[in-house]
Formats: sequence, C-alpha cells, structure tokens
Amino acid sequence: MVDITLKVNLDTVIDEMNDLFKKQVPFAAYRAINASVYKGSVDVKKAMPFFIQGGPVPFTARGVQYAKAKAKRDLRASIYIPDAQWKYMRWIVDGGVKRWSRSRHGIGAPVYKNTKFNKYGNIPGRRKKEAAWREALNRGTGKTLTPLKSDMGKNTFVGTMKQSGEKAIFKRVGKTKLKTLMVFSREASYGKGRFPFQKFAIKYVVKSFPRNFNRMLVDIVNKESKSLKVR
Repeated sequence: MVDITLKVNLDTVIDEMNDLFKKQVPFAAYRAINASVYKGSVDVKKAMPFFIQGGPVPFTARGVQYAKAKAKRDLRASIYIPDAQWKYMRWIVDGGVKRWSRSRHGIGAPVYKNTKFNKYGNIPGRRKKEAAWREALNRGTGKTLTPLKSDMGKNTFVGTMKQSGEKAIFKRVGKTKLKTLMVFSREASYGKGRFPFQKFAIKYVVKSFPRNFNRMLVDIVNKESKSLKVR
C-alpha cells in the first residue's frame, strides 16, 4: 500500500488569533483536513484517465481512497492506494522494470497494433487470454507453429520470433499471412512511471486546505457568536 499522510500544525495560526477564534481552530482544522483529503481523492480519480490508456477500470478507480483524521487533537489524514490495487498500480506510479521469475518465458505482452481492446484499453476475454498464456508456456517451440487449443480465436498458434527467439502467439490471416498477437518477455520496463499519484494528491490537498479551513472557521465562529448573543 502507498499513502500520502498530511498533518496540520496549528501553533503559528493560533498565536495570531483572538480567544474566540483560538477556541474553534482545532475543530475547524479537523473539518477542513477531512474535506480536503476527500476532495483530493476525487480529483486524483478524475486525473487518472489522462495517464492510463482507456481510463481506469472501476476496480482501479476505487483504489484511490482516503482516511479521515480521527480527532481534532490528531490532525492526520491520508490519501492512499490499498495493497490489492497497489500490487499492479506501483508500476504505473513508480515505474521501474518488472521481471518474472516463475517462468523462463515470462508473460505475454500484447502487440497493440494487432490486438483489439475494450473501452478500458484491456484485451477482452481475460480468461481466454490467460488460458492461452498457460497453454503457450507449456508447448514446445521450434521452427513450426503449434496450434493452440485454448479458445482465444480461430487459427491461433504458438511459435518463436525469428529475430529475438522469444515465444509468441500468432494468428493466421488468409492462407499464408501471420500477425503477432502476443510476445512472451521476461521483463517489462515502465520507465519513471506514468501516473504521478503522490504529486497530485499533495497538490490537490495543499491547494484546497486553506480555503476549506477559512470557510470552516468562519462558519463555526459565526454559529458560536449567534449562540452567545442568544444567551
């Protein structure tokens, strides 16, 4: 799991206020930090489609969550990605090189120009795709193509790329033409990461907190002042 935790220090703010305002500052800050992390999590989700091809699937979008401050004396709140989403989102956020050690052939990466995708940028038929991966990994490779039994589509075969020697899945088009659907690689490079989660989370919260704090403080003090007048 990755999280951005924010803590508010009120000492400087309180020193510059009168007694009526000082009394309400912790409660206003408590409400403001909670409103800010909520708004920050919403804004981070809105930014995701600009960095994830096809936009995030619902499960990934739900992975941007927030935790409110528990009390006005403990003004710590956070925006975070849980472990379930972070195990694959880490490569999009932090980048790096992902390596597979379970199989000497690695895992199948789609050839984008030859593959159809759904609205989220994923290959439709996940179970068929994974079944084809497993079968291809267990089939021998050589100069000849071996037909795949998995229901990934008609006229699909497993073979070896001529130049790289990597195992791949091919589809026959017409009588003689082949197009490559997947290539099995032992590693994948994600560069420096495509989605700056930490940067956006901090930016949105820092931007909204002062406005939320002023609004909450004025609202609370106005209510307190009306209450004193009634008494």
